[in-house]
Amino acid sequence: MILSKSYGLASFLKEIKELKLSFGGGKFADPWYLKRRRTGVDAVDSWKSTCVGGKLVDWILTFAWFHGHLQHIEKIQLEGVQDWVEEKWSQVFARKHPNQAFIGSHADVWNAAHVGLSQSELTGNQWNAQDFYPPRCECDVPCSELAKLVIKRGCVAGNW
Repeated sequence: MILSKSYGLASFLKEIKELKLSFGGGKFADPWYLKRRRTGVDAVDSWKSTCVGGKLVDWILTFAWFHGHLQHIEKIQLEGVQDWVEEKWSQVFARKHPNQAFIGSHADVWNAAHVGLSQSELTGNQWNAQDFYPPRCECDVPCSELAKLVIKRGCVAGNW
């Protein structure tokens, strides 16, 4: 069982029956701010195009699912996520997602860890992860521009 190989905080999930994951809670921050600051990239301009609400949460849940940290939990609630993330993962948790077998698979995790690789190969360029991470926002209205930083409907999913 994968859970027996858990280390750190993930090992505490073994005994949990219900879990509420809260992302945000009214506070908004760019998780890459300090990285950009060290590299000289203008943090204010760059975070406007950074996805911090949808894809990032999806990736966290994908990796947790891949490592078997969530499957045994009877009830999982998500809070502070975009609608498409809640819809996708509610289906996954209920084992009713149309792509259930793919979610959290080696291929799914590989895709999240290699964003932009196929693009680079098509253009003949070398793939550099820093060119594709953090993930770019694809929403009609970016979270950074929303009044009171409330996540709204209308955001698109990557490839779920």
